[in-house]
Amino acid sequence: MREDFCAFILTHGRPNNVVTYRTLQAAGYTGKVFIVIDDEDETTEEYKRIYGDDVWCSPRTRSGGIPTSTTTPQIGAVSSGRGTPAGT
Repeated sequence: MREDFCAFILTHGRPNNVVTYRTLQAAGYTGKVFIVIDDEDETTEEYKRIYGDDVWCSPRTRSGGIPTSTTTPQIGAVSSGRGTPAGT
């Protein structure tokens, strides 16, 4: 796997059930994986216990600048990897 490539998994409140992480492992992905959670997640310490330094905590207050696929602010909004609204 290239050293300049990684996967970001956005998740909230389910440190013991990050399906995408397990799916990547089962598919043989060997690259770097970062678990991205928001600062309102009550299970932050459990994520850190399981995934260690690969957990990034993003303050929700700054997420207003991220293009999402909806027009209303919500935790469940989807953002594309290129920084453009999903579906464009």
